[in-house]
Amino acid sequence: MNYVKEDIIRVLSGKKLSFWEFLSAQQYSLKEVVNELKKMLADKVVIWDEGEKKLRLQEASPPCPQDTCPACKGKGTIIRGRFQDALDKFSRITINRPIPIPEFDQGYILPHDLAQKAILMSERGDLDNKDILILGDDDLFSLYLALLGSASRIVVLEIDERLLKFLTDWQKKENLPLECRACDLSNPLPPELLSSFDVFISEPPESLEGLKIFFSRGREGLREEGVGYVGLTRLESSIRKWKAIELWLLNNDFVITDIFKDFSRYAETKTDIEKFYPHFRLLQELPFSPGPVDFDWYTSYLLRIVKLEKDQGEFASDLYMDEETWTTPAKFKHEG
Repeated sequence: MNYVKEDIIRVLSGKKLSFWEFLSAQQYSLKEVVNELKKMLADKVVIWDEGEKKLRLQEASPPCPQDTCPACKGKGTIIRGRFQDALDKFSRITINRPIPIPEFDQGYILPHDLAQKAILMSERGDLDNKDILILGDDDLFSLYLALLGSASRIVVLEIDERLLKFLTDWQKKENLPLECRACDLSNPLPPELLSSFDVFISEPPESLEGLKIFFSRGREGLREEGVGYVGLTRLESSIRKWKAIELWLLNNDFVITDIFKDFSRYAETKTDIEKFYPHFRLLQELPFSPGPVDFDWYTSYLLRIVKLEKDQGEFASDLYMDEETWTTPAKFKHEG
């Protein structure tokens, strides 16, 4: 069964979409989607309207139902109280933030989604009175967390001097609990940061090697049973790559506790990052010109992972019972 083709039909059913809107709804990698889309265009299953700059199906079909909550966008959290207050201030402060540059493969998450990440962390007990390490901070999430004032310690490791200056300037202006360090994360962490944090946060590069390096730095910084919050896309990481990542995590004493689909949306329409698009392989592979970016299409899943120090051995078990099945009725036997 061609699942990529089925998904393209699902996304376009009953709709005309710009290429960027179309991408935002995909569940497969850009490579898989674009390759299949080219075939469907050649077979005239999908039509590209050059005048409207829209994709549609050749045969009319009813739209697929949409059941995502319009208030939380499927995240399960609503921004209010201290999280909204911090978001309002963060949005004012970051109006003139440094723009993303391609040298460091940068892009940043929309502020609204950063606030929802902080709420999620708080609900999981991973924010208040915690020591937090942030590995690379294109998003300026450290600044938002510092404005909340909930964490005990926030340390940012960043290679971009522009971001470091921006964060340090505001740390001084607002007297924030924020420590910024210049650091190349391809190297091991400084000794004084090893096993010093309850939580690490990262939106790593999407290459398999880059992901492993950032996970390794997070592992170095965590205390026993420390927690990581990491972004990972389906757009640039296929299921095969996800399998490789999950195996690496398991083999390096991590366990995935939560996966939140399309949790973080990146600012694509609000920056000048579009000027770099012609250099992306994505556009070079397309058989048409998609037109201006009219939608914040790039999204990532949010993974919560936990570091376990040692294998505790096998579970003594039978079909129904082991030492952790506390709501399974104990065995009994009938007397004859």
